[in-house]
Amino acid sequence: MNDNQKERIEKAFLEEKERLLSDNKRVEQVVAVNLYLKQFNWAFVYPYVMGGHVNYFATLEKEGRGDKKEVFQIFAKSFFDLKSTTYFIESIFKRRPELEPFCHLIDQSVFMCLQRDYAGAISALLPAIEGSLRHYLVHRRGMSNGRIMKIKDLLNVFTYLKGDYLTGQRNYYQDDYGKIHGSLIIFNEDQVDELVGYKEAFIDMWFGIITEYLEKNLYLDNRSPDFSDGLNRHVIFHGFTGDIYYSLENYLRIFNCVIFLSYAFGMGNGGNFLFDMEDEEILDKWIAFEQIRVVSWTTTEIKAKAYAGYKDFDEKAYSEDIFEDPLGKQFKQMPAWSLEHRLKLVDKLIRKAILKNKVK
Repeated sequence: MNDNQKERIEKAFLEEKERLLSDNKRVEQVVAVNLYLKQFNWAFVYPYVMGGHVNYFATLEKEGRGDKKEVFQIFAKSFFDLKSTTYFIESIFKRRPELEPFCHLIDQSVFMCLQRDYAGAISALLPAIEGSLRHYLVHRRGMSNGRIMKIKDLLNVFTYLKGDYLTGQRNYYQDDYGKIHGSLIIFNEDQVDELVGYKEAFIDMWFGIITEYLEKNLYLDNRSPDFSDGLNRHVIFHGFTGDIYYSLENYLRIFNCVIFLSYAFGMGNGGNFLFDMEDEEILDKWIAFEQIRVVSWTTTEIKAKAYAGYKDFDEKAYSEDIFEDPLGKQFKQMPAWSLEHRLKLVDKLIRKAILKNKVK
């Protein structure tokens, strides 16, 4: 190996090292933001949260301001961007072998959430979390369901996913990096070990966020002295209390957990692949979600009256709109045509918006 080749390898190594350290620094910011969000019982930022939102949370912490409602609205706005939510389901969830069998439950949970039936929405979504973890252990690791009895058994998924991810990264730096960036760039063993070490720190930070949430919140033993979160799998399924846990906030926590799992499964399967889909490919489901949302207001007041007899029911929180919904506003202002006519108009408005964007 001549000096010129050594110089090129060293330069490539330092550039890759700098990139990985930069990636890790961004995740360190997320970890810090998560600590801030815990005071509002928002346990984590999932990996697909936009960098602008992470920076905004960091600013709130630095300036000592922000409140639970403000944090909640940011996550709510992300979910109620129904085009984005549809993309998650169709483009990511359905392409993860572990989540695909449960996508019909995820769809149903979204339907119920849009209709403000939060108890049903949460109950439909919880099996997708545990089921996907079990699916991985059974179908990828050959375990039997009878051996998967405790939360620690489920959390082993992340150990396996981490191992698969790091194996892939090691193979990349040993064999594939040079093929992509130049055949003369061949890292030595020490360089590969160092780069994989940065990758390990990266995945440990991300996986640490989701495993902590599952272990210390969603699956925390309700007999634990630290138990305080009403959004708990055991409490919900076994009916240990009659406390009201069903709310939009709690649904979004569970939905964000599913998003996080989709990321984890992607990383374990060779990398966090995001799949491109055209608007037309998701159009029917996107329109269905929008139509359900805009008609749900017709039943909100009726449901609120039925729930009013329960002392813990918060009618204001249940009935208020988190933020302005342009389609819903137009729907309410439409003349008193038939419901079918108005839904067709919603369909037309969405298709028109897509066409307008394509022209641009």
